[in-house]
Amino acid sequence: MNYHLLNDDKFIDDFIDVVEGIQTNNNKYLIFRNKNSVKYVSHPKITYVKSEQNYLNELIRNFCKDDKVFIHYLRRGLYEFIISIPIETRIGLFFWGGDIVEYPTHFYKKFNYEPQTLKYYNKHKNPYYRIIRFYRNPKNILRYVLKRRQFLKQEKSQLELKNLALSRIDYLLNWNPLDYEQLLKKVKRFKARDIYHFYGIGLESDLPAIKNNNSKTLKIWLGNSAALANNHMDALKVLGRLKDEDIEILCPLSYGDYSKNKHYTSTVIKYGKDLFGEKFIPLTAFLQRSEYYRLLQETDIIIMFQNRTQANGNISASLSMGKKIFLHKINTIYQLYKKNDIKVFSVDEFNKSTFDQLKCPLTQEEISMNIKMLKERILNTYRKESSLAEVLKCVAK
Repeated sequence: MNYHLLNDDKFIDDFIDVVEGIQTNNNKYLIFRNKNSVKYVSHPKITYVKSEQNYLNELIRNFCKDDKVFIHYLRRGLYEFIISIPIETRIGLFFWGGDIVEYPTHFYKKFNYEPQTLKYYNKHKNPYYRIIRFYRNPKNILRYVLKRRQFLKQEKSQLELKNLALSRIDYLLNWNPLDYEQLLKKVKRFKARDIYHFYGIGLESDLPAIKNNNSKTLKIWLGNSAALANNHMDALKVLGRLKDEDIEILCPLSYGDYSKNKHYTSTVIKYGKDLFGEKFIPLTAFLQRSEYYRLLQETDIIIMFQNRTQANGNISASLSMGKKIFLHKINTIYQLYKKNDIKVFSVDEFNKSTFDQLKCPLTQEEISMNIKMLKERILNTYRKESSLAEVLKCVAK
């Protein structure tokens, strides 16, 4: 049996359909939440589990020789479970991004967060800096030193536990080999096979047709969620040079862990409104995929300010609709796309472009080449299903 430990996310229902098309009656799909509390998933094959720890403990005790476990998002609560799985049970990890290269945040914040976002994180999210503010009184210096040491010890312990869990992984299911190479360098004991896979995003048959907008307004799409890794405020600061131009900025903020990021979301909205007024349009309600794609279709350019892999569903869908994409050069998506002759642009190029240059669309030849390379080299559906079939059915390590 293949046990899939899933997240409540918009990609999951499609994933289950793909797996069931490859292999029926040998996969169990688990979400450790009450059915009434999920937001995105609705597939009838999903089993909802209220008592996660009891279920996982029972699972460990009853694993059979050919059972496999597939982790869809490596959250902290699964580290010890993974380490405890019998060595003969194979484990697959589906690479999401933030779970691997953003947490524990203390060790990744300087890479992932641009200056404005890092400042926000340190002030509002970072327990270490909250400790500093609380213990500014000289009488409490010793208490501060002890608290600081305790916090750093906890973060280091979490990182070591996470790396130990990663060393137990047999398969990394991922579409970007550059992320796999980075992981090999950062985690010494990581030895998993790289298995090609991507969730069903960006090349759907229901994508809107390519459309060049004839409006004089430059319509900009910023980010993909309420996650801090989007570096919204840093991006808005860069966009500030266009505030007196005829622009419109659409910024989706209803995705990601919205319940924990309400303060961040309201901060981004205020920052955007103060800078751009009504030209800044936050999208705070969950949108069905067709409506989401319709809004993407209406834009001229897409700006993703992440330093790490994130939002490739948005990026690939936008490329398929003929849009211009701007990314940080440090982002492995940018690097992989450039390596495979896909025409994307850097943030540096954005900074050097005039308003008219930004408004100028890609040529039909550039769009066609982007779509061709995307389907053949980056998101190849046939290759994905072949790789997934191999790992689902594989017996030998």
